[in-house]
Amino acid sequence: MNGYTTRKKRQMLITKYGEYCQCCGVLPDKATLVLNRKDNNNKNTAIENLQLLCRSCVNFKNKSNEHNDLCVKTEKETAISISRERQAKFYNFVYDHLDEQKKLRWKDLKYSGAEYIDLSPVTTERYLEKMTSGYGKLTKELHCGEQIVMYKDGMNRNGMQETE
Repeated sequence: MNGYTTRKKRQMLITKYGEYCQCCGVLPDKATLVLNRKDNNNKNTAIENLQLLCRSCVNFKNKSNEHNDLCVKTEKETAISISRERQAKFYNFVYDHLDEQKKLRWKDLKYSGAEYIDLSPVTTERYLEKMTSGYGKLTKELHCGEQIVMYKDGMNRNGMQETE
C-alpha cells in the first residue's frame, strides 16, 4: 500500500474500532501502533484483514507461526480493554469537535461525551483532566466564568504545530 492508502485505511480502522492495539489494548501514547495484516498476505489489503497492533504484538504474532486470528478476540472482552476502547473513542470525540470548533466548553465536552460514548460524566471528567494535564495536548482556561478547552499553543491532535 502507498502512504495515502495506508493513512486512509488506518483512519478507517481508528473510526471503526478506536485507536488502540487490537491485541493487548495499549493506547498510542504508550506504544507505536502499526497497520498489520491478519493473514500476513501483503496483497490482501481488505479492511477486514487489517488491524492496528503495537510493535510488541506484531513481533509476537510473527514469531508464533500462527498467523490467523492470533490477536483477534473471540471471547468476551475484558473490562480493561473495554475501558481503553471507550477512552480512545472519547479522545477522538473531543479531538474531532476541537478540530471543527477550536474552543469548547468543559461542561459540554463532559456531558455530551458521556452521552455519546455511554460513559459516566465522572469518567469523562477524569479523561478531560488527563487531556489537559502537563503532558496532555489540550489546555483549559477560564473565560466568562466557564472553563474552555482548546489545543495547547496552536497544536493539533497529533501534537504538532498547526499550519494555517
